[in-house]
Amino acid sequence: MRKTLGSLFSKRAADTPEPPRQPAPAQINLDGLPTFQVAAHLNWQDGFPLMDWKAVRAWLKQSGSAELRAAAWAACEQAWLTHLRDTLGGNYRLIESERVAVLTAQAPKAAAATLAYMDRTLDRVTRLLQGIARVHPWGWQILIVFDDADSYYNYVSCYYPESGGEFAFSSGIHISRGCAHFATHHSDLRVMEPVIAHEMTHGCLSHLPLPLWVNEGIAVNTERQVARSSANTDDPRELRDKLQPFWNEAEIQEFWSGKSFDRADDGNKLSYDLATLFISLMSKDWDRFTSFVLDADWRDGGAAAAREHLGLDLGEAVCLILEKPDNGAWGPVYYTIRKAMPEDRAALEALIARSALQLGAKDYTRAQIEGALRGAFGVDTQLIEDGTYFAVEIAGHIVGCGGWSRRRTLFGGDSHAERNAAELDPAAEPARIRAFFVAPEHARKGIGSLILERCEDEARAFGFSRLELMATLPGVRLYARHGYVADTPIQHELAPGLTIEFVPMRKMLQGNSNGGT
Repeated sequence: MRKTLGSLFSKRAADTPEPPRQPAPAQINLDGLPTFQVAAHLNWQDGFPLMDWKAVRAWLKQSGSAELRAAAWAACEQAWLTHLRDTLGGNYRLIESERVAVLTAQAPKAAAATLAYMDRTLDRVTRLLQGIARVHPWGWQILIVFDDADSYYNYVSCYYPESGGEFAFSSGIHISRGCAHFATHHSDLRVMEPVIAHEMTHGCLSHLPLPLWVNEGIAVNTERQVARSSANTDDPRELRDKLQPFWNEAEIQEFWSGKSFDRADDGNKLSYDLATLFISLMSKDWDRFTSFVLDADWRDGGAAAAREHLGLDLGEAVCLILEKPDNGAWGPVYYTIRKAMPEDRAALEALIARSALQLGAKDYTRAQIEGALRGAFGVDTQLIEDGTYFAVEIAGHIVGCGGWSRRRTLFGGDSHAERNAAELDPAAEPARIRAFFVAPEHARKGIGSLILERCEDEARAFGFSRLELMATLPGVRLYARHGYVADTPIQHELAPGLTIEFVPMRKMLQGNSNGGT
């Protein structure tokens, strides 16, 4: 009997034999599709292989079979993950089930337990978020478990170069760019369980254009139920007492826009706390809440959907939660972006002058700014005619402008002497980023990023794989956050004896294979 028990226990304790380690493929061959060259479509960034998923999607379009496209996508996921596995080295292994995959250096039993937990959690999340959650029919739910925090943050920075490598403390993150996946830097499953539940929820909501406060509020509330997480379990009265001193009319706008979730101070946790409390109250009527979530849009902070489906004014609601007097300034203040029109010219010229004189005063003399406004700064009518110059409005007033160009002129308004309207070759030359200006009272509220993202999307769609610009000194920080690399500053002559310093900057666009990697 003892011998039998000993035999059983020894078998249980023995490590499960691992399957043979599959080499990372250089190419993918599937009947019905041309060969996909994996190695040629891996973009190496900070030592990590990042797949060009736009090239993958273009490859898939060559097949009319949904079944073949699904198989091809799965093969590309596996190819990318095995290349990443080999890059990380050591004991990293890739294990997978039909629906989930884990890249980890955990011991085999711990890795298998993590995989099984992910499978169970996917079922629970989709049940809890019935009518809202959606699992993509292609590929896996992917988790990458990094051995150390430095590797984790370095990897995340590849997808968010605008962060400059600086993040609020993070135990896990859902990455939606390219192939959706999530990552963490813990290896103890007990610690990872709430991370997995939280980030998997984000994955199941990624098809919706949700405001970040809605997305995070749902994720934390789901995490609580799935992983029995202790996060944010304060009594509502105690939680309100923590929230009330921090939030005011200015800070609440960062909450609606999502910027406060990136803060490195107490505002980060208090943003999650407020979102969690808000969603727990809003979701008591699940049918109405489902309609709200399906209609909510990050562009207006969810304001229109809240009015339509919940009968809520978000400003009034947050004042009730925080027990603050409602002066009409607590709701989301949101910006809209549109193409600039010829009739906007006077408003744009006035905005550019005001922006340059006030926001440029720390870097340039008044004589330099006034000299630049006679040519180097100003409206370029060609951009408006091309439909590549944008105006950002709030309540019908233009508060920001900027654009991109497929023409050779690098900077300057209509009166600038160095102009060349010849068109650029997208396959060989970079598009231009042009003439960004923001009203001083709306500076550092995301307007520049809003325009820049629109410009990059349009330039990419036009076929450009590279961008270049001539930055003013106040603008360098914005562009650097978005991955633009500075060259040697130049002195541009405004008039005899008067120059101004500009900084040439450039960027490679991810997701467009023109011009190589």
